[in-house]
Amino acid sequence: MGWIGVLMVTLGTSARAEEPRLAEYFGFLPLEIYKLDTRISNLLIDDLDGDKVEDIVVVNNARSRIDLLLSTPRSGDEPAEARPEANQVPSSQRMRRKSLPVNKEVVSLAAGDFNGDGRTDLAYYGTPAELIVLFNDGSAQFGRPKRFPVGEAVESPVALAVGDLNRDGRADLALLAPSEIVMILQGDQGLGEPEHLPHACGNPRILKAVDLDGDGGDDLVILDGGHDDPVRVRFATEGGKLGPEQRFSVETPRAIACGEVDGKKGVELLTIEAQSGRAKVLGLVDSDEEQAPQRGRLIFYPLPRGDERGRSLAVGDLDGDGRADVVATDPANAQFLVYCQGKTGLGAGQSFPGLVGGKAVQVADLDGDGKGEVIVLSESEKQIARSVLEGERLSFPAPLPIRGEPVALEVADLDGDKAPEILYVTKGQDEGSETFLLRGLKREKSGAFLPFRWGQDETVPVKSLSGAPAAVRVLDVNADGLADILLFSYGPPVLLLGRPDGKSPAPASGRLGQLAANAASISTRTPDGSGLLVAQNTYARSLLLDQDGQWRIRDQYNAGRGSAQVIGAAAIDTNGDGTPEIALLDKTSRSLLFLDRKDGVYRLGGSLPVGPLNFQGLHVADLDGDGKDDLLLAGTDKFGVVLTGRKGQRLKTLASYESPRKEAQLADLIPGDLNADGQPDIALIDTAEHFVEIVTYDSQSSELDRALSFKVFEKKSFRHRDNMVEPRDLAIGDVDGDGRQDLVLIVHDRVLVYRQDPGPERPTTSKR
Repeated sequence: MGWIGVLMVTLGTSARAEEPRLAEYFGFLPLEIYKLDTRISNLLIDDLDGDKVEDIVVVNNARSRIDLLLSTPRSGDEPAEARPEANQVPSSQRMRRKSLPVNKEVVSLAAGDFNGDGRTDLAYYGTPAELIVLFNDGSAQFGRPKRFPVGEAVESPVALAVGDLNRDGRADLALLAPSEIVMILQGDQGLGEPEHLPHACGNPRILKAVDLDGDGGDDLVILDGGHDDPVRVRFATEGGKLGPEQRFSVETPRAIACGEVDGKKGVELLTIEAQSGRAKVLGLVDSDEEQAPQRGRLIFYPLPRGDERGRSLAVGDLDGDGRADVVATDPANAQFLVYCQGKTGLGAGQSFPGLVGGKAVQVADLDGDGKGEVIVLSESEKQIARSVLEGERLSFPAPLPIRGEPVALEVADLDGDKAPEILYVTKGQDEGSETFLLRGLKREKSGAFLPFRWGQDETVPVKSLSGAPAAVRVLDVNADGLADILLFSYGPPVLLLGRPDGKSPAPASGRLGQLAANAASISTRTPDGSGLLVAQNTYARSLLLDQDGQWRIRDQYNAGRGSAQVIGAAAIDTNGDGTPEIALLDKTSRSLLFLDRKDGVYRLGGSLPVGPLNFQGLHVADLDGDGKDDLLLAGTDKFGVVLTGRKGQRLKTLASYESPRKEAQLADLIPGDLNADGQPDIALIDTAEHFVEIVTYDSQSSELDRALSFKVFEKKSFRHRDNMVEPRDLAIGDVDGDGRQDLVLIVHDRVLVYRQDPGPERPTTSKR
């Protein structure tokens, strides 16, 4: 047997003189070449004909077909392949070719058993936009296509993934779209209808379904191009749902793959860094304070794309279980998104019908039954309505008896009776000028809603507004126990101070220069427990209105960065010591800054990257049931939750490799056992010199050791080719049934097969 049918250069970097070189553990039989067409792509290896030997699949867009190279011999009634023309390299004959015609430009291709019959089926996304599943009738005979209208997806060969996404043991499909993941889950009756899962990526490129954390469930991994935290993961949960989106910081990758490398639970991420060209093996680990001085684990809940300007979010206990839940409006799709908290935290969002253009939402227990009700305002439908959780669903909003056209909403205790009322602002016309009135609703014991009265008045005129208020807040700015009202418009906010004996609130005298111009920058939680926490410029201030109507600055919390732009602030105990820290959201650095109290002064003690966020406000609540407050960051396209007391997670570099060849440009990689020793190796593609390099993982030194490299082709042999980024695809699998994994490449118009050579009896590689 020949060891390899191409030029080979060998080098064992870590072997001692008395040990065999690493290269001596590797060998390949003479090269097999299968000539197809120049536009072949999407290389897959799987058993398609049921003979327990894996076959090769490629997309051939030049001829609108999918080409199969099958391991079963050609039957007598099948026509033989045409003889090659003069000067053409003949194709190898060990594998027989079979073609499946398609009527689309195939973008992504995947394989799996999608109907539970034990046969490998094919699924592909193509343009015009459609997902098509070809069911295998046996012996690689495909028919009965099933079509799914999925809309436009990301045009990437790795945008379609297969995995068990709900822990039922069946293969499901996931397709990456610009703003969502389209999931098609397999049930007892086969593949179901598409489900849509939003993501928060700006430039999604790659989707993979793998068990990253080793808990037995497939997780979804997205690569977001051009972002500081390009790896996004939605981990599988025990309930068969995918959890929130977590972000991981890695150097921008040129290529990414997944596979088992270190022998521990959970697969590793393998990357080639775009800047340095180094190959790295990354493993999921918990962060520690020395490596990442963060204040908890940050997770994200993406929201559906649409009209995000009118979106609103509220926190409250909807089902009376003592846990805080989250409700968000989806104005463009006339629905609510409800995230109920379970034993381990907020669950996946469930959608329920709602009002068109739901602009503002609040959660409050108006009827005193211990369950929060959802109050929503819609300017489009000119109403305020109420929903309650009935069993497993949120009821359709029932209109409340309001007067006028509502433009702003708040729910708060207006009269000090410990029961919340509904406060709203309406707009009208007076002699051609726009006017605004405060109105309220109070629930009676009978269940009826009647107009709230300030003394004998059902309305309070609001003057000095420059336009319809964007928000209204009820708070106690002077610690007198009375409800004060703050209205936010385009100009300075308008403050109405509560008065005793039920009298209507009156405008505050003096300037409101200390107050921020938007509701998102104000918090009613301060370290002292009273007053306001206001974010502005490079700091936040704790303010209280004194008896003379003057703002008193009780303390100031500096970001410690001259370039900071603080847009939100909250007081929250992140480390469980009983003393609240100050969390500042810095728009400039896109991070949360945590200030600790030291020697009576709050100073910067840590930070947590957040990324881009169209900020709407901070909420403090226990969102994972551990008895500790967590921090929710509301945005228009997503909301984030910092789970305090939880360790963050990160992708740790387990090993790295840099080619010793100066001209090398590593472009792709794949893990597999290429010498049948039971240990994973990694094949790397160099597109500058058209080499393959094989490296091994040394668990003792946590290094990638170079075993061998070989040149795939000489440039001069293909001097007329326009595109020399070759080899351009690779896969590993057993294509000859000998129990050893083989290496398969796509180069130009050919599929190259490097079958593993068993070779003579070789020493064991116990050192690995």
